[in-house]
Amino acid sequence: MPTFLPLPSTPVRFANELPQLLARIEDHDVDRDKALAYADHVLSLPRDNRDFLRVVYGVDGSAECHSDTDDVYGAFAVCLDKRTKEGEFCGEAQGFFVKRAPSIEWLELMAITEAVHQTVLRLRLSTSHRRGELYIFSDCTNVLNFLKREPNSTLREKLILTSVYDYLVALSQELHQRDIGLIIAWIPGHNHHITCHAQSDKKSRNLRRQCQKSLHELRDQAVTAPKPIAHFAPSKHNSIYGQSCMQEIQQLSKTSRMPTII
Repeated sequence: MPTFLPLPSTPVRFANELPQLLARIEDHDVDRDKALAYADHVLSLPRDNRDFLRVVYGVDGSAECHSDTDDVYGAFAVCLDKRTKEGEFCGEAQGFFVKRAPSIEWLELMAITEAVHQTVLRLRLSTSHRRGELYIFSDCTNVLNFLKREPNSTLREKLILTSVYDYLVALSQELHQRDIGLIIAWIPGHNHHITCHAQSDKKSRNLRRQCQKSLHELRDQAVTAPKPIAHFAPSKHNSIYGQSCMQEIQQLSKTSRMPTII
């Protein structure tokens, strides 16, 4: 079984006790055709004009348990859907690696929160005030159910996700104060043409594999590296290793007249 991060010590809060997220959740009854039609509609809307701001993100997470160390290597990524004047996609995904991820749901919720966080930061730096909408496409139905405060979410999910959820709620409240609506929509995980989500999926998987490979190489180097030579003079006050060395040196001193090290 994989090891997980320590659970929060705060009291358990059930779904109806969580603060309300100021967002609209569009799960489309997990219908692939409905979800893709909705995404196409959103992407066809005007993106940025003088009176209204529309921001679109695709987010995803990736996780894999390492059998030797029980570490759950994970990564999550966000991709802002940017377009050229000709309508061509020009966005670039940003990835974040986590050596010990509590769960895939945690990674997915972190990705959603990061997309909202980036949008809020841009709004804080903006000198103009415009109404708008922030759309986030995620393929994790468990997280969407959690955000809807479904009572069937497991106890472990509540414990792991609550701290991230609290921060997401605070960000959603700031968006609401700035007249920016937050819409989190389900999208199929693979084999579709929604580029921003496909890019975040690719980025999270590649980043996890790349960092996982680097960690394994460092671990293998540490195993094959020569043992360091002790740089202290062994004495009876040192460890058991030092005591054994002390006995050997004393024995040599008797036969070869070496000075005894104290």
